[in-house]
Amino acid sequence: MIRRLYPLFLLSGLFIALSACQQPSPTPASTPDTSFMQLEFGALHQVSDYPLYELHYTGSTGLDDYLKKNAPSGSQFSPFACSVFAVPGVDGQALLGRNFDWDLHPAMLLFTDPPDALASVSMVDLHYLGYSAEKTPLQDPAALQRAPFLPFDGMNEAGLAVGMMAVNHAEGGSDPAKTTLEDLDLIRLWLDRAHNVPEAIQLLDGFNLRFEEVPLHYLVADASGAAALVEFVDGKPVVQYGDANGLVSTNFIVAEEKPEGANSSCNRYNHMFSVLQGSAGRLDAPQGLTLLKEVSQPTTRWSVVYNLAKKEITLVMGRDYAQPLRFTLPPP
Repeated sequence: MIRRLYPLFLLSGLFIALSACQQPSPTPASTPDTSFMQLEFGALHQVSDYPLYELHYTGSTGLDDYLKKNAPSGSQFSPFACSVFAVPGVDGQALLGRNFDWDLHPAMLLFTDPPDALASVSMVDLHYLGYSAEKTPLQDPAALQRAPFLPFDGMNEAGLAVGMMAVNHAEGGSDPAKTTLEDLDLIRLWLDRAHNVPEAIQLLDGFNLRFEEVPLHYLVADASGAAALVEFVDGKPVVQYGDANGLVSTNFIVAEEKPEGANSSCNRYNHMFSVLQGSAGRLDAPQGLTLLKEVSQPTTRWSVVYNLAKKEITLVMGRDYAQPLRFTLPPP
């Protein structure tokens, strides 16, 4: 392993707005842009014209250093919307699928393999590192040093995966004896340290969560087929577990609304719930991608299915479902 070259525990100036209710190449149907750059902290590669980039980050994510401090104040997020499901899958191949819905921003598939934590892959919206169509990471990669702390969803080498969704409120506690994390920091904590859902839930005991602008809840799943929805109500985590058919979530507090079956306030939730019930949770990756297509919106930026047994990633950018990209963790 390569020693950590840059500290990654300083986060600031992150803004996300409201939305509605390898070095190895992947295997797309079309030929990707082969732009490539070897950086001090990893190998950067442009995968597609979306644009989608791929970074293999070498060294530590900096989580241990970060946790020695209380999370810095002033991180600013605004709400965003998503659809997430987890299923036991076919032949023991559990899946987590997720749509991320918002503006047309450049994105990155980030591989990390730190010497002091689990290897993982995550999706990062590069807009919140200052990148755009006019300013690309190939032109100025310095801000990518902070990319490990912007996981919008991801999967680690143990087969644990997580996706987050905006909700109308969340209260993550204020115990002065605990370290306080910002909302996306929890995903990094789980990807670096949790092997399964029970470990992910246990890790919650040591931390407060701060939701200054964006209230979130999280769906976490593992290779055994276990899944849990974690919501923060009145300063405490409320955990609801999936059943043999799986688990779905969108953008309302399930612990408060308590929908019975496919009768929630969100049509995307209702459709996913019905599909999981009708299939008994036996979806494969192509069927999972079809489900994400069915609940996608004009603002869906990416759809991703994580195979938690095989550590495979099926990724669609900008609703181009005819051109899925496929990756593995670790890359071949």
